[in-house]
Amino acid sequence: MSEPLKFTMLVEYVGGGHEKFEVEVQAEEVPVVSKIDQTMKAGVLAMETGDGLVTIPMSSIKRVTITPVPPKLPAYVVRNARRVE
Repeated sequence: MSEPLKFTMLVEYVGGGHEKFEVEVQAEEVPVVSKIDQTMKAGVLAMETGDGLVTIPMSSIKRVTITPVPPKLPAYVVRNARRVE
């Protein structure tokens, strides 16, 4: 089995607040493409944490930033972009 991958997910809310989550998964368990699509269709971001289940309505989320970039992404993602301002 390979080394686990660690991701940081910064969730920024429409109201101005934010929360940061760490996610650790095995490399072969990174179905990022299907998870992103499923989350968009469900309308909710749901995560199991050590102390419970966190559900965040997508309508409350301004932006989600995942670092580092997951190895597999949906086909609609523009790669190699950079912020200039």
